[in-house]
Amino acid sequence: MKRLLKTFHSGRRPGRRPDLPAPGHPAVLWLTLLAVAAAAPVQAQLDEEKDGDRDGSIPITVPDRQEPVSFTRDLLPIFQAKCLACHSKSLALGKVVLEDRRLILAGDRAEPLVDPGNGADSLLLQVAAHQRQPFMPPDGNAAEAAPLTSEELGLLKLWIDQGARPGNPTSLLPRLKWKSIPQTLNPVYSAAISPDGNYAACGRSNRILVYHLASGRLAARLTDPSLNQGGLYAGTGVSHRDMVHSLAFSPKGELLVSGGYRTLKFWRLQTSGPAPGPTEPSQGKQELSWVLERVVGSAQDPSGLLGRVTALAFSPDGQLLATGSGDPSRSGELKIWRAENGELAGEVPDAHIDTILGIEFSPDGRYLATASTDRFARVFEVKSRQLAKTFEGHTHHVLDVAWKADGKILATCGADGAIKLWDFETGEQKQTISGYEKEITSLSFIADSDRLLISSGDPIVRLGERRLGGVSSFVHVSAVSGDGRTVVAGDQDGRLLVWRSPDLQPLFVLEPETEPDGSPSGK
Repeated sequence: MKRLLKTFHSGRRPGRRPDLPAPGHPAVLWLTLLAVAAAAPVQAQLDEEKDGDRDGSIPITVPDRQEPVSFTRDLLPIFQAKCLACHSKSLALGKVVLEDRRLILAGDRAEPLVDPGNGADSLLLQVAAHQRQPFMPPDGNAAEAAPLTSEELGLLKLWIDQGARPGNPTSLLPRLKWKSIPQTLNPVYSAAISPDGNYAACGRSNRILVYHLASGRLAARLTDPSLNQGGLYAGTGVSHRDMVHSLAFSPKGELLVSGGYRTLKFWRLQTSGPAPGPTEPSQGKQELSWVLERVVGSAQDPSGLLGRVTALAFSPDGQLLATGSGDPSRSGELKIWRAENGELAGEVPDAHIDTILGIEFSPDGRYLATASTDRFARVFEVKSRQLAKTFEGHTHHVLDVAWKADGKILATCGADGAIKLWDFETGEQKQTISGYEKEITSLSFIADSDRLLISSGDPIVRLGERRLGGVSSFVHVSAVSGDGRTVVAGDQDGRLLVWRSPDLQPLFVLEPETEPDGSPSGK
């Protein structure tokens, strides 16, 4: 379709031709009698087409049905066949997107596309039925899309008349059939260090393991009891059905949140006694207890969370939790939740046009920075959720983003092997750091300094100017403690590597191992 115009053609019908007889002339009366006689056999057809315009509009045949029209089930397939070549999220000619009900109803146009409850006066129906310009789809469109049929227009009109309701999106989806993840597949995609610097959590395959950093001992294995039902996983220690793509500790450390496929899980810390301090050895038993407090979203329902939750961040005061996810090559979803109860506080459905992989609140909590595979980094105001800044410069996916402690500098890294530093106030690029052959997968500012911790697939983990030893496999993630003294990184082989200053030699290499119950642990 071509762009919907802000103003539409509204020319008058042509007047009477001067060469025709005037009304009342005998010839006109005679012709009128003939016309009445000739029209009698087709009067019923004209009545059926009374919604059609005799000047070329398409008749609208509203179906006689009691069942509500569903956008997802009934209308979206029509739009996919005839409209989305030009009006998808990725193209959006005329800023019109017809693949998402929320965007159709968005009230940011001078004249809304749809007036719920009033189909006849809705712009979308009028241009689709060729009642007003510009006709959609236009003649000779590149996609060779045909106009909507009378029946399709009838469905559209009835949907609007019924209030433009969404319908049930899950009713159209085939039920997902899960398979168990092979025990030999153990990449560490996510890792986080507790605020006190004593513990590190890692997402190894679909399991979450918490380690005491001073001793390297396993402190807790987080288990969702519901996943042991149905026979998919016989052993304990399974946290998600799929890979654990993101982890974040709350600022006080009493809450750990994990992200999986369309799912968020809130784990609450319950201690059974004094936990080991930073230098006290653990006795090898699990001295920490993490209880699954809440699950947000469902793998069967895409309306809660879109795709894999690949990025998590708590606000500095711990009251809000931000999630980044998306539909690859179509949409990047940013949502903000209340940490205390898991309720949605706000969202930006199309913060990016591709998946969000990195996310971080500014030090003062006013802004939220995102990194996406659409090659952009963006900053949104937390309170209004309005876009504040866009940073463009990477030539490939932007994989992570971090704020400097003063809130004036942003750092981004990407699959182009580059790190870029940006002036937040001006939006200007201050510096580019290159020299990496593979993607730079994560980065963080170290405490209050201007030094960075970075990880890459080369494989490299670098703390400031120093390259850390012991790295031998593609590194997916890294994290640094608040005081900058402890570093952890997770790799493709399932290892969690731990370094601690001042010497920053590998303190522990925590590898996956299989115990008799079938669950991996650390050693």
